[in-house]
Amino acid sequence: MGAFVSMLLSKPYLRWPIGRMARINSRATVAKLMRHRPHLPLPPLIFITDRQRQPHPEVIASALPRGSAVLFRDYGLLDRKLLGKKLKVICQKKRLIFLVAGDGGLAYNLSANGIHLSEVHIPTVPYWRARHPKWLITVAAHSESALHRAAMAGAHAALLSPIFKTQSHPDAKPLGTSRLRRLVASCPIPIYALGGVNTRTQRLLGNIKLCGLAGISSFEQL
Repeated sequence: MGAFVSMLLSKPYLRWPIGRMARINSRATVAKLMRHRPHLPLPPLIFITDRQRQPHPEVIASALPRGSAVLFRDYGLLDRKLLGKKLKVICQKKRLIFLVAGDGGLAYNLSANGIHLSEVHIPTVPYWRARHPKWLITVAAHSESALHRAAMAGAHAALLSPIFKTQSHPDAKPLGTSRLRRLVASCPIPIYALGGVNTRTQRLLGNIKLCGLAGISSFEQL
């Protein structure tokens, strides 16, 4: 994992400034989106937990560089809260951002730094922003319309997928680099590339001005 992370962090586009805004016609829209800046800096790397594919997320989280994020997913675990507590402790020690997927109550109980919402739950972003104004809120997106819904709802960033063919969604059509470049250029909020990103495909991203990269299997155990 060390070589992969070092390669990612060496890329200049992973230091995309939070305040960058794409061309938008409405000044009111620009003003609204500028108010959506998170209290926390956006992480260049997001490790998404999935114990079926990565049985020991604690090991991977412990090896992440400072400033990265752990997105705690693993929805169906009976001991989800217990694993969440372990990951939260690691994130505190390593100065990582800790996000909980899909459960605001659990995020609050674990003192998480924010929440990640599925595409279908994008309309709930304003609710969570109002209740927890210091949270970092990311959303899943799979299309241009979802990206713009996320922006208007007030999400801080979107995880766009799948960029490349991925084993988690083998039947999903990849967006590809050309479409990704166009979406990044037109979207008013930061975008993370997710899906099939590894040491080989990462080179294909070129100078696309992504906020960062997210993945599961990308982070191989040491």
